[in-house]
Order: sequence, then C-alpha cells, then structure tokens
Amino acid sequence: MALRKPALIDEKEVFPGDGGKTTWGKTMLRRRFQYPGRPKPDDFYLWDSARVAAICLPMTTDRNVVVVSIFAQAANAFILQLPGGQPRAGESFGDAARRELQEETGYKAGCVVQLGDKGYFEPFGLTTPFHAVLATDCSKIGEVRRDPTELIQVEIYPWEKWWDMCLNGTIQDAKSVLVTARGLRQVGLI
Repeated sequence: MALRKPALIDEKEVFPGDGGKTTWGKTMLRRRFQYPGRPKPDDFYLWDSARVAAICLPMTTDRNVVVVSIFAQAANAFILQLPGGQPRAGESFGDAARRELQEETGYKAGCVVQLGDKGYFEPFGLTTPFHAVLATDCSKIGEVRRDPTELIQVEIYPWEKWWDMCLNGTIQDAKSVLVTARGLRQVGLI
C-alpha cells in the first residue's frame, strides 16, 4: 500500500507577526494537516524563511578544507561547519557562496560548482532549503568580516581529516556532512 501525503488544511504565521522582520527573516508558522484515517487535523509548528541558503565546501589547491568554528545558539556551543549564507537580491547561489566564503573566512574561491539539488536544514521543523556548492582553488586574500552576532574562527583541515571528522561524529552540523558527502565525487574520492 502506498503512503498518502497528508492534506495541508491551512497555514498561519504565529510569530513574530511581522513577516520575519525582527527575527533574521524567519517566522514561526502553524501548519494544520489532515492525516489519512485521523478524525481531526493535527497542528505542527515550524520556522519558515523564504530565503534559500548556499552552503559552500571550500577547498584549497592542496586539498585542505576551509571551515568555521561558530557559536550556534541552539546548541549553545561552538560548532565546526562549512561557510554559507543567503543570496542577496539578484545574486546567484554561486555568487552567494563566493561572497559568504570571503566574508566568513577571508578566502576567495577560484571555481564554484553546484552539487546536486537542494537539501534541507531540518525538514521537520524548518522549511528553509539550501544549495550545496563546491568551491575549488581557494586562496586567502583577506580577513574575516563578522556580523555583530557571529563569534567565528577559521580552521583548516586536510581533506582526509575533514572527511574522517564527518564520519566519526566530530562534525555535528548535518548540512556540512551532507555537502561534504556530495563533494566526494568532485574531489575524486568515489
């Protein structure tokens, strides 16, 4: 028997009520779904953002991966992750990846390639997808430009060490693991 998708009955912004102007572009939604075989609809609350991010796997010419250690509020810890962010008006995902890489790490990308279709940060509680991007021939050209709420430090890992850290659980950021896995073929490991 094939699974049937629940019907989306309605959707309502419940916080902050201003279209995300005060919450970095995010709003909390209540979505009501009617599941097959259930008498009443069920409510689900999730964060929504209309903006889609580009997450970048930056590699230097000597196969080092450029990453950031950044304070993550939900984890209340510093987390190692790949750089990335949302495109500005008129900016492609590749251009956004280049800009975010340079702002967050001080590195400039030589070549940028999109890695497959979109992924989701957390598809049960967050509507926002992201695009995976590989940046090769990266070189240091400047310093980090931090946003006021970014506590960030650049770290460099040999490709094999970074991949091992993804596999052994050192890298706890799921999007970074997914983008790294998508880059395996591009860097010649599979």
